[in-house]
Amino acid sequence: MRVWLLLLLLVPAWGWTAARVGPLDGAKGPSLPAVAMPALAHEEELFNPWLAKELERRGMLAAATLEWTRLEREARGADRQQTLEALARLSYQQGQPALAAEFIIQLQDLNPTYQPGEGLLMAQLGAVQGASRTAVLQALQTRYPTSRESVTARWRAVWQEAAATGRVSQAWGLEMASLLEARLKFLRAEALTHYTLAVGLAVLPGAGHLVLQDWGRAVVLLVGWALFGLAFLSACRHRHYAYALVWAVPFVALWLNSPLSAAQSAELKAQHQRWQAMASWQDLRPAYSSVK
Repeated sequence: MRVWLLLLLLVPAWGWTAARVGPLDGAKGPSLPAVAMPALAHEEELFNPWLAKELERRGMLAAATLEWTRLEREARGADRQQTLEALARLSYQQGQPALAAEFIIQLQDLNPTYQPGEGLLMAQLGAVQGASRTAVLQALQTRYPTSRESVTARWRAVWQEAAATGRVSQAWGLEMASLLEARLKFLRAEALTHYTLAVGLAVLPGAGHLVLQDWGRAVVLLVGWALFGLAFLSACRHRHYAYALVWAVPFVALWLNSPLSAAQSAELKAQHQRWQAMASWQDLRPAYSSVK
């Protein structure tokens, strides 16, 4: 009796289930939703420079450098170019121009047509010499002729060359650099004239220094040479030849040293005049009123 009751309860349940989950009989079944690919979605969101830019904006350069370095390891294409630019800029700001130049080289290897901006050119300028330095200065002159940083860099190049050689071979588009070269050229001609006169008149010890207005050396050389000469003549007159030889040595030494000393004084005076001529250009801010 109990078995029959159980069968009566199971038969309707089986019929209802079969109607819901039965065979499709060749009909098309329901389509399932597409399966998401979390790995690809994660890769798209991997490069996020927001934190690095925020650290840099707040002046935390060391922390920003670490974050950009982390991003650079996994960045590709334009994203890697962005990270290399940031690393070059931060390296320059932290006083590491050589490291900044290395990042710029990597940028140019990544993209041969890449043209660095003004900040990266300034970074590269601090780490290169010779022809590479000239090329960077030319790029600054061509692309940023009126920028404060560009003008300052070009003025520094002019100043260093003028201080070292007394010449300005390249004005870098700066009007005052041309005026400085004109003044230095006049001083070079004047210094050559003084040098020639000083060495020529140095046959008489002290005379060449008088032309250069080096009064101290002129008096010492002239008086010393005269005293040793008088002592030599006096010893010879009294036939004290041993004493005469003693006085003859400093007498001849002063006479032979006089042209060398005059040449040295002429060079020192030329250098002093050059620095006086450049004094109006201190801190790379030329003063028009001082240019003659």
